[in-house]
Amino acid sequence: EHDDYKSRIFNRETQNKIGILQTEFRLKQSEKEKEIYELRHIKLKKKTQELEKSYDNISLISKIGQQIISTLDIEEAIITLYDSINKLMDAAVFGFAIYDRNREMIDFRVMIEKNKRLENRRISIHDPKSMAARCIRESRDIVISEAVSQPGLSGCAGFQSPSDTPCESVVFIPLATDEGTIGIL
Repeated sequence: EHDDYKSRIFNRETQNKIGILQTEFRLKQSEKEKEIYELRHIKLKKKTQELEKSYDNISLISKIGQQIISTLDIEEAIITLYDSINKLMDAAVFGFAIYDRNREMIDFRVMIEKNKRLENRRISIHDPKSMAARCIRESRDIVISEAVSQPGLSGCAGFQSPSDTPCESVVFIPLATDEGTIGIL
């Protein structure tokens, strides 16, 4: 009987220890599940914010398009585009140019710097220091980060502003039709 009693006590103690271990395991498992849930919630919240920002940007771009389409004056459309782009990012210098194939010149019809209209200017399509000329010659986007440090380029990657506004980055976008590049932004 004594052995039977010891065996029952041992079994109860063992069952209690097993119960405690199972409870601790469930508690730790619940904590881990809570942690995973919180991490997923944070990621979901971040993704939601990113989607909302993308939606806002798309809405703004749509409004820009509607404003541009509603005007027949190209200069007014470019100024609207400049104002709209400045809502998305800092665009200290912004311009629109037409490529004159016959004269092999790029005519900057609208140039804006820090919300001030600049004088129209012309540059040769063959200017080796001009990223605008290169963009038209190669008919491709040119994006330069840290434009000031680019060797062999003058000013803002080939566009010297009258006030020597320093540029952190420069983007040139060709305007093209089926017949080729006709201008640049």
